Amino acid sequence: MDSVDSRILGLLRENSRASNVELAKRLGLSEGAVRKRVENLVSEKTIAKFTIITGAGAGGIVAIKCDIKTPTQEVVKKLKALGASMVSEVSGEYDVICHVDTNGMEELNSVIEKIRTMPGVMEAKLFTVLKQD
Repeated sequence: MDSVDSRILGLLRENSRASNVELAKRLGLSEGAVRKRVENLVSEKTIAKFTIITGAGAGGIVAIKCDIKTPTQEVVKKLKALGASMVSEVSGEYDVICHVDTNGMEELNSVIEKIRTMPGVMEAKLFTVLKQD
Protein backbone atom coordinates (compact mmCIF):
# COMPACT_ATOMS: atom_id res chain seq x y z
CA MET A 1 0.00 0.00 0.00
CA ASP A 2 1.37 3.38 -0.98
CA SER A 3 0.36 7.01 -0.41
CA VAL A 4 -2.19 6.93 -3.26
CA ASP A 5 -3.90 3.91 -1.68
CA SER A 6 -3.93 5.76 1.63
CA ARG A 7 -5.57 8.75 -0.02
CA ILE A 8 -8.18 6.48 -1.64
CA LEU A 9 -8.95 4.97 1.77
CA GLY A 10 -9.29 8.43 3.31
CA LEU A 11 -11.74 9.53 0.62
CA LEU A 12 -13.75 6.33 0.97
CA ARG A 13 -13.90 6.81 4.75
CA GLU A 14 -15.49 10.21 4.09
CA ASN A 15 -17.92 8.80 1.50
CA SER A 16 -17.98 5.06 0.87
CA ARG A 17 -20.40 5.63 -2.02
CA ALA A 18 -17.97 7.81 -4.00
CA SER A 19 -17.65 6.55 -7.55
CA ASN A 20 -14.33 5.65 -9.11
CA VAL A 21 -14.79 8.61 -11.47
CA GLU A 22 -15.23 10.99 -8.53
CA LEU A 23 -12.20 9.52 -6.73
CA ALA A 24 -10.13 9.76 -9.92
CA LYS A 25 -10.97 13.45 -10.34
CA ARG A 26 -10.03 14.23 -6.75
CA LEU A 27 -6.78 12.27 -7.02
CA GLY A 28 -5.76 13.34 -10.50
CA LEU A 29 -5.77 9.75 -11.78
CA SER A 30 -7.67 7.86 -14.46
CA GLU A 31 -10.87 6.01 -13.52
CA GLY A 32 -9.22 2.73 -14.54
CA ALA A 33 -6.26 3.30 -12.23
CA VAL A 34 -8.58 4.01 -9.29
CA ARG A 35 -10.78 1.01 -10.11
CA LYS A 36 -7.74 -1.30 -10.18
CA ARG A 37 -6.40 0.10 -6.90
CA VAL A 38 -9.79 -0.29 -5.16
CA GLU A 39 -10.08 -3.87 -6.50
CA ASN A 40 -6.60 -4.61 -5.10
CA LEU A 41 -7.50 -3.08 -1.72
CA VAL A 42 -10.60 -5.29 -1.58
CA SER A 43 -8.79 -8.47 -2.71
CA GLU A 44 -6.01 -7.84 -0.15
CA LYS A 45 -8.74 -7.34 2.48
CA THR A 46 -7.49 -3.84 3.29
CA ILE A 47 -11.08 -2.85 2.53
CA ALA A 48 -13.29 -5.37 4.33
CA LYS A 49 -16.63 -3.89 3.27
CA PHE A 50 -18.36 -0.75 2.13
CA THR A 51 -20.98 0.45 4.61
CA ILE A 52 -23.16 3.35 5.68
CA ILE A 53 -23.66 5.13 8.97
CA THR A 54 -27.13 6.49 9.49
CA GLY A 55 -27.65 9.94 10.93
CA ALA A 56 -31.06 9.26 12.44
CA GLY A 57 -31.98 7.21 15.46
CA ALA A 58 -29.87 6.22 18.41
CA GLY A 59 -26.61 4.36 18.54
CA GLY A 60 -23.93 3.27 20.86
CA ILE A 61 -20.68 1.47 21.37
CA VAL A 62 -20.97 -1.63 23.52
CA ALA A 63 -18.06 -3.10 25.49
CA ILE A 64 -18.65 -6.72 26.46
CA LYS A 65 -17.01 -9.08 28.96
CA CYS A 66 -17.47 -12.73 28.01
CA ASP A 67 -17.79 -15.73 30.28
CA ILE A 68 -14.50 -17.62 30.21
CA LYS A 69 -16.40 -20.87 29.49
CA THR A 70 -17.92 -19.47 26.28
CA PRO A 71 -15.76 -19.06 23.17
CA THR A 72 -15.64 -15.37 22.28
CA GLN A 73 -16.39 -16.23 18.63
CA GLU A 74 -19.83 -17.57 19.71
CA VAL A 75 -20.67 -14.21 21.28
CA VAL A 76 -19.39 -12.42 18.16
CA LYS A 77 -21.69 -14.50 15.92
CA LYS A 78 -24.70 -13.72 18.12
CA LEU A 79 -23.89 -10.00 18.09
CA LYS A 80 -23.69 -9.97 14.31
CA ALA A 81 -27.03 -11.82 14.14
CA LEU A 82 -28.54 -9.01 16.26
CA GLY A 83 -27.30 -6.47 13.70
CA ALA A 84 -24.28 -5.14 15.57
CA SER A 85 -21.61 -3.71 13.29
CA MET A 86 -17.86 -3.31 13.53
CA VAL A 87 -17.70 -6.24 15.96
CA SER A 88 -14.13 -6.59 17.21
CA GLU A 89 -12.41 -8.93 19.62
CA VAL A 90 -10.12 -6.79 21.78
CA SER A 91 -7.60 -7.15 24.57
CA GLY A 92 -7.88 -5.52 27.96
CA GLU A 93 -10.77 -5.20 30.38
CA TYR A 94 -13.37 -6.16 27.75
CA ASP A 95 -13.36 -9.01 25.25
CA VAL A 96 -15.55 -7.58 22.48
CA ILE A 97 -16.50 -4.09 21.32
CA CYS A 98 -19.22 -3.40 18.78
CA HIS A 99 -21.41 -0.64 17.37
CA VAL A 100 -25.19 -0.74 17.59
CA ASP A 101 -27.31 1.58 15.43
CA THR A 102 -31.07 1.69 15.94
CA ASN A 103 -34.11 3.79 15.00
CA GLY A 104 -34.48 5.26 18.50
CA MET A 105 -33.76 4.99 22.21
CA GLU A 106 -36.47 2.39 22.85
CA GLU A 107 -35.01 0.08 20.20
CA LEU A 108 -31.47 0.74 21.47
CA ASN A 109 -32.55 -0.24 24.99
CA SER A 110 -34.16 -3.42 23.65
CA VAL A 111 -31.00 -4.43 21.78
CA ILE A 112 -28.81 -3.74 24.82
CA GLU A 113 -31.10 -5.89 26.99
CA LYS A 114 -30.77 -8.72 24.46
CA ILE A 115 -26.98 -8.40 24.60
CA ARG A 116 -26.92 -8.32 28.41
CA THR A 117 -28.99 -11.52 28.63
CA MET A 118 -27.12 -13.31 25.85
CA PRO A 119 -25.53 -16.61 26.91
CA GLY A 120 -21.80 -16.10 27.40
CA VAL A 121 -22.07 -12.38 28.23
CA MET A 122 -21.06 -11.46 31.77
CA GLU A 123 -21.26 -7.68 31.37
CA ALA A 124 -22.24 -5.22 28.66
CA LYS A 125 -21.40 -1.55 29.04
CA LEU A 126 -23.10 0.92 26.70
CA PHE A 127 -21.50 4.17 25.59
CA THR A 128 -24.33 6.16 23.96
CA VAL A 129 -23.19 8.12 20.93
CA LEU A 130 -24.21 11.77 21.37
CA LYS A 131 -22.52 13.17 18.27
CA GLN A 132 -20.59 11.60 15.43
CA ASP A 133 -18.40 13.49 12.97
